[in-house]
Amino acid sequence: MPLSTLRSRFCYVCGRDNKVGLDMAFTFDGSTVIAEFDPRPEHCGFDNVVHGGILFAIADEAMMHLVHSSGFPAITAAVQIKYKRPAFIGSRIMVKAEGLRYRGRLVECEAVVFHEDREIICRAEGKFLRYDDKNKFKKSWL
Repeated sequence: MPLSTLRSRFCYVCGRDNKVGLDMAFTFDGSTVIAEFDPRPEHCGFDNVVHGGILFAIADEAMMHLVHSSGFPAITAAVQIKYKRPAFIGSRIMVKAEGLRYRGRLVECEAVVFHEDREIICRAEGKFLRYDDKNKFKKSWL
């Protein structure tokens, strides 16, 4: 599968030039984004468990790659995540994002983070706010 079209040099999750980032490569098949990640000790929350914020970032990033690779520049508007079980340092984890739906300027989709044996770690649902050059975000919104 080809790599996702979204690539930012210093992105914490996918940036090639971010020396402290995760350096994940996302692939896009036209309707699904997938990636793998091998957590290291610096991704630990406590007692050899991957920090929940790292898992959240991976799920959010997978959904964002799906939205952008499908042709919609967007930013994250909201994400709901439900954790099912821990991920441990040293175990390979995967993420898959799919299920694009459109509602005006919002794009919605889901991601699942899971172990190599397909055991689900967490599920996320995201809403992303589309934009283009004609409806840039107003400075007053920031």
